[in-house]
Amino acid sequence: MIYLLFFISLLITFRYYIIIRDYLDGWNATPHYTISDEQGGTFVSVVIAAYNEENNIRACLRSILANQYDPALFEIIVVNNGSTDRTADILSEKEFARVRVFDQIIGHKKESLELAFSKVKGSFIICTDADCRVDPLWIQSMVLHHEIHEAQVVLGPVEIDHYFHLPSRFQAFDMLAMMGVTAGGVKNQSTYLANGANMAFTRKIYEEIGQIPRKDIASGDDIFLLHAFAKSNPDQIYFNRSKAGIVKTKALTSWKDLIQQRIRWASKTSSYVHVKDRWMAAFIFLFCLSIVINLLLIPFTGGLSFFFALFQLFIKAVLDYFFMERVNEFFRLKHLMKYFIPSFFVHFCYVLLAGITGLFKVKYRWKDKAIHR
Repeated sequence: MIYLLFFISLLITFRYYIIIRDYLDGWNATPHYTISDEQGGTFVSVVIAAYNEENNIRACLRSILANQYDPALFEIIVVNNGSTDRTADILSEKEFARVRVFDQIIGHKKESLELAFSKVKGSFIICTDADCRVDPLWIQSMVLHHEIHEAQVVLGPVEIDHYFHLPSRFQAFDMLAMMGVTAGGVKNQSTYLANGANMAFTRKIYEEIGQIPRKDIASGDDIFLLHAFAKSNPDQIYFNRSKAGIVKTKALTSWKDLIQQRIRWASKTSSYVHVKDRWMAAFIFLFCLSIVINLLLIPFTGGLSFFFALFQLFIKAVLDYFFMERVNEFFRLKHLMKYFIPSFFVHFCYVLLAGITGLFKVKYRWKDKAIHR
């Protein structure tokens, strides 16, 4: 029995090594672009869904309006999803006269985005969030992939800004990991993750789908759209690995808010359309669960399962460290590596929490809204 347990632990750990190696190979194979001054010629629609963003929307819009892309070649559309704060007042200010604003009271973010998509004039749609700030060459960097590679979908890098305490440092670290997995998965055409804070696609490919899938789940506008795109166009999806393409977003400031966010993310995992993504999420959960099982079996194995668990943790830590080190080189945030150990254990617990909550219908909060999965 002990030998069987060891064999299973070894097998699962080896499979985890293969997964991380493949993601790292995909990350390394993703081209790293430096954006030139050459101007693109595609008309772009930048889309934002906003709800109670009075503290963020002004900085977000200013950063987009400051883009060096020809002002005649891009528009900004904001859908105000029933905000109860000063968001609407800010959107009506003179400096945002160029911004097309639409109001939508009923529904969640998916309905807001669909309203925006029905109003776009551009052939290329770029989505971001109201609490983000973008680089002056952001639009140009996203358009580059569309024009040079004829990409139908472009996923961009997202970075957590201003991290001063453990919850925000964990988010900063975890976001970089997700960017590495996103780029590696897209390059290998194995798994498909997305972040709605930095995602672009052609109007043509969206119109082929017609709507954002899974209205029964409040979150997941980005991932369900991407999975629908990947179903028919996997070779036309690119990751924008360029410094100019980085979108910066604020971290959540408390563990409570962070847990609510991760429950919201996990609630849609079991509904992923792309089978490989469901399998990958399930396997990562199984790997972490096997470590916990080995720890629980210590009294029944004479302590041997403790060494199995220790071996698995060590291998996972080494693989994760080298993967994160390579991704951090691109973002130039190698100082975050000093937070690797606490982030490693927080992420370990998060994977277990995500796996468990993903199996059940759960209730979570988003801002001041209580939402059922």
